Amino acid sequence: MANTIHLEKLSKGKKVWNQWRSDNPSIVPDLRKAQLVGKFLSGFNLQGAQLSKAHLDRAFLYHTDFMGAFLGGASMTDAKCKSMDCRGAMLGGAVLKRADLTNANLRTAKANSANFANCHLEKCDLTRAELKGATFEGSILTNVIAAGAELSSARLDQANLSSADFTQAILRRASFRNVVAKNTNFNLAIFHLAVLDGADITKARLWETQRAGWSIKGIKCEAVFWDEEAKTASNFAIGEFEKLYGNQPVIELFYSEGITALEINTFPALLHEPSKINPDCRLRLASITETNGGVLITIRVEEVDDNALSQLRIYAERLREAQVELRESLRENERLRIEKSLLLDEVFPRILSKTTNTVQVLGPATAVAIAFDNATVETVFESGSDASALSSLIGEIRAFVADLPRQNQSSIEVNDTIQRLEDDLARKDKSPGFVSNLLKSFQEQLVRISLNEATSVLGEHLPGILKQLDHLIKR
Repeated sequence: MANTIHLEKLSKGKKVWNQWRSDNPSIVPDLRKAQLVGKFLSGFNLQGAQLSKAHLDRAFLYHTDFMGAFLGGASMTDAKCKSMDCRGAMLGGAVLKRADLTNANLRTAKANSANFANCHLEKCDLTRAELKGATFEGSILTNVIAAGAELSSARLDQANLSSADFTQAILRRASFRNVVAKNTNFNLAIFHLAVLDGADITKARLWETQRAGWSIKGIKCEAVFWDEEAKTASNFAIGEFEKLYGNQPVIELFYSEGITALEINTFPALLHEPSKINPDCRLRLASITETNGGVLITIRVEEVDDNALSQLRIYAERLREAQVELRESLRENERLRIEKSLLLDEVFPRILSKTTNTVQVLGPATAVAIAFDNATVETVFESGSDASALSSLIGEIRAFVADLPRQNQSSIEVNDTIQRLEDDLARKDKSPGFVSNLLKSFQEQLVRISLNEATSVLGEHLPGILKQLDHLIKR
């Protein structure tokens, strides 16, 4: 309920009220549900006032300042509101039937579901106003400025919109049946699923409008401007505009995470493939619209019956799902590629740089061991190639022995031992453990030889040779 003190101040007239507001800027007038029917409030300062569900029918509100005021659910039927200032005001659900809002300023006002039926709104400023579901049936909106206004699902049937400016207005699912919109500027407006049956849009400006799914049955249009500056008119014979731009079925595909280059590059295929179901139909891209939470792609379908349209929609949706699945797969592959690159180029080199251990790989290898902490991998031979490794080792020993005096008994013994080893390795009837036993025998002979004069020559090489033999024996 309204504050009685505030009501009393209000009743003392504009001068007293406005002075009180000036002296008490922090006080928010509470006039909720106030009975102000027929009151003279012209020029009153009601900025930010609480007037929810107030009764202002037939009130005189010329130049009244309602900027930022709360008028949700207020009744203002037949009110005189010329030049009223409602910038940023909350008018949701308010009833202003037959009100005179000529030159009123409702810029950025929030008047969703408000009732402006049969109002006079000539030269009213509705720039960026929120008017979703609002009613303007039978109203006069000539020369209105409604640039960027949100009028989705609004009802403007039989209204006069001549010379109004609806640039970039959102008119999705709005009803414009039998409106007069001559010379009206609709540049960049969104008409998705809007109904303009019987409307007269002669010389309207339609540059870059989005019209997917609109209905224009019986529309009157002698000419329109498709260019931004309205310099060149396109003329139409009676019924020609409807025939060329009339309502056609659409397929809508929603991408919750937006679209990427993948979707753009594969879109021609998406348009082509569904047409295989019905070769007689034609698919055309109607619009790509960014919406809350994603992107909506609208495809216009021409020359198709209801049954084929249903199949096309199902097939197109499957293609969309395939696009999204491919996108996710590519993302996963890219993630794995990055992780692999990071592992090989960053992680392993850093690990190896932190250890003093070494890894030595001799010959071809099918596996590589990485040593950490105090572990060391000194020699790794390819599995199954012990004989090859041993032959290589024998070659090294022969080179060492070549440096011994030819007449030396030790050199003769070493060469005899090497020859027996090579002969035994060449045998095909090797028993289990044959190589291991042979290596042990060879190792014992080398140890014995190292105790005589051969040590002077083999001595510096012998530890490494014995170590390799020991490794082969353990394998």
